[in-house]
Amino acid sequence: MKNGKTYIIGVHSGHDSSACLLIENKLEMAIAKERITRKKHDSGDPIQCIEYILKAKNLKKEDIDTVVRSNWFDSVELNNDYYTEFQDVKVSYEHHFFHAHAASCAAVNLPCIILIVDGRGCRPQDIKDNRFNFEKTEYPCFEVESVYYYDGQKMELLEKKFSKYYKNKFRWGSHIDSLGYAYSTISKIIFRNSYAAGKVMALSSKGRFDNKIPFPFFYDEENFKVNEIWLEYIDKLNISLNWKMKKAQNLAFSVQNALEEYLSFKLETLYKKYQINSFCIGGGVALNCKCNGLLANLAFVENVNVFNASGDDGLSFGSAVWFYRNQDTKHKTIEWTYETGKTYSNRSSFPCEVVCIHEIVKHLTNDKIVGLFSGGSEFGPRALGNRSILASPLNNSMKKYLNLYVKGREIFRPFGGSILKRNLEKITMDNYVSPYMLSAFKIKDEWKVKIPALVHIDGTVRLHIIEDENSLLGKIINDFELLTGCPLLINTSFNGKDEPIVETIEEAIFSAKKIGINIVVIEDRFIYLDSS
Repeated sequence: MKNGKTYIIGVHSGHDSSACLLIENKLEMAIAKERITRKKHDSGDPIQCIEYILKAKNLKKEDIDTVVRSNWFDSVELNNDYYTEFQDVKVSYEHHFFHAHAASCAAVNLPCIILIVDGRGCRPQDIKDNRFNFEKTEYPCFEVESVYYYDGQKMELLEKKFSKYYKNKFRWGSHIDSLGYAYSTISKIIFRNSYAAGKVMALSSKGRFDNKIPFPFFYDEENFKVNEIWLEYIDKLNISLNWKMKKAQNLAFSVQNALEEYLSFKLETLYKKYQINSFCIGGGVALNCKCNGLLANLAFVENVNVFNASGDDGLSFGSAVWFYRNQDTKHKTIEWTYETGKTYSNRSSFPCEVVCIHEIVKHLTNDKIVGLFSGGSEFGPRALGNRSILASPLNNSMKKYLNLYVKGREIFRPFGGSILKRNLEKITMDNYVSPYMLSAFKIKDEWKVKIPALVHIDGTVRLHIIEDENSLLGKIINDFELLTGCPLLINTSFNGKDEPIVETIEEAIFSAKKIGINIVVIEDRFIYLDSS
């Protein structure tokens, strides 16, 4: 204990590994390992993240009261010796439980029902809940869906689904009866990458119903199963399948549509059963913005909320929150923000000028692309003005240019946008799950033609909603609206192809030069780069 306060470090060591620091009930810092190692979705003990936190906060290992390690049960990437210098170390393999604690922090109304859906979580024997007796199975088996009740004082498990795990059963790999695995299977088949779920979601809007594709899932109020006929169908698909083919687009549509139908059914089932209409969703599936937008606007729903790091990077936070809540008899609300990285002093050797908001906006209105580096980095997969690339949405050609020449990605993929909260009703009437670009909004018809570089094929936009109009990004958007009449900007993450989002000033400048961005705002300074 330091200064009379409890210091807790939460750690996650699976894919998208991360670490965070909780001081009492406040999230002080959090960072994913990939931001430091520059390896996307990096796994293993996030020792670099812990050292980053200790150094940034001027702490020693003996200052930390407890380290909570959220580990994968069979991980071979652990460094147990590193933790021997800490006073107290807790190790847990619980997965959905920590997702639930992270998700609960995003709740707007209490009590709420928390639904965790992902690829797979922990084994039955890893779950420590006296109300349930989950026993070890003779075969590999993992949690695939969990439901919790949370009222601000207690977290209570209500339901849990397990599934048998079939290792390397198909040409494309292993199988388990889960939404996350079914989705990542299509990701691997079309894009040769299990982490391309966002591409599948975007591509689904180009597809349509195809009666040759079997329905992916079977389910009722109690059961969920991936259709074996669907699995056999996709196992026989030509390996040369690519996103430009109608078959691939229809396949993406089929799994996205099935996911939306199932989760809509699931929320309604939970509402009828527990008579609670406020929900939180966690796990990797909760990053599906298209589905989130649908769920938030179901007639029986009061609200659906998603924590900004709902994937496995958020497990470090969830583990720390769990431990704090177990010690806290007063049940203090957890205070958190998306801005959890350390700040950097601007000591660039490049020629620079003092930032002028009007100058930034002038460049944007002239269809220039601006890199924005401000404050600490964001926790989670979305860039929210701290590590962002900004552009005008008014010119349709901007989307193609950003995709092909800046981000180096498929031309069909949409971009997110940032908007001031007071202007939201101008362009949409939708409810949303989070202000942090985790929900797709249906855009009013009159705006679809005004912001062609932002609106996706299905007429939606992923939006980052800004309350602080005095933030740097808030001021830029406000002045852009005054000059153009358009209340939002394209906001995409500051990184190039296959790169994690930049963390340091040096990485921002290197990335900008590499991807051809000539104008970078670093805190209070303009830097003009020669991308050659």
